[in-house]
Amino acid sequence: MGKRCSLVSICFPLLVAFAEAPAAQIEAAKDKPLIKKSSVSRPSKQYPWKTNVVTTVFWIGEEPGGHNLVPNRTSAWDKQWTKSYGGFDDPDPGQRSRYVPVKFTPRQNPFYCALPYNDKAHTGHRPEAARVVPWFKEAYQGPAVSTCKDRWIAIRKGDRIAYVQWEDAGPFRTAHWQYVFGDERPKPSLTGGAGLDVSPAVRA
Repeated sequence: MGKRCSLVSICFPLLVAFAEAPAAQIEAAKDKPLIKKSSVSRPSKQYPWKTNVVTTVFWIGEEPGGHNLVPNRTSAWDKQWTKSYGGFDDPDPGQRSRYVPVKFTPRQNPFYCALPYNDKAHTGHRPEAARVVPWFKEAYQGPAVSTCKDRWIAIRKGDRIAYVQWEDAGPFRTAHWQYVFGDERPKPSLTGGAGLDVSPAVRA
């Protein structure tokens, strides 16, 4: 996280909103950049933007160091995250071709993020999850499945918008539903109150 911030010029402010349905899909072709194609005209339900969110960069396979306290070989919802993705999502621009690492083709969307809430408990879901997650009822697939994982998020910086998938909980906290789904601001942290982690592809 502190280590992560060194990869970008600043921890930049963003606008964040939830998209109820996938707002884009990613296509990759050999020797061609990834192309975002809209799969729906607009989300059937819109959520309010969160403004001026301090943001840090993280990546699948990241080791602990600096302000990053935990390894990212696993995620809140995938104990074999690196394997599921296909390898180490190297953040070094010299080891990337546009949005993906050069050493392998990711098996999952390289546009991913983390928000500081995990709806899952050790068994089942957190007590408040059904009440605070707006789409909980429609997304519920049983006690073993997160209703937040893979959710599409719109992130805006200036006039640019990226559509990313929610794949982990953090930075620093995993139970701050009052910020993620409510009106609170991110809590103070080692990175100045970061409320969003984004992947190297989003940074690009």
